[in-house]
Amino acid sequence: MIRKCSECTDLLNELVSAMQSDGERLKESWIASGHDLVELREKMLASIANDESIESFTASSSRTAEVKRKMAEHQAQTGHSFFNLR
Repeated sequence: MIRKCSECTDLLNELVSAMQSDGERLKESWIASGHDLVELREKMLASIANDESIESFTASSSRTAEVKRKMAEHQAQTGHSFFNLR
């Protein structure tokens, strides 16, 4: 039986929320700059196809980056892997 860590669960929930929030901010600023969403989608898909990080589209102070940092710290302290959760 796998024990669930409440902090891991909280961090994963926080990651989902942060990714949604950062995505909305990116979309809003992209539209505000006069671009359309088709352009954004094409640039993001091209980035993925070229093995570039999708994070290059988000600010370094994004919530997602902060949550990922907290997840890495938690993993280093506890040995819990976020890639092996069931």
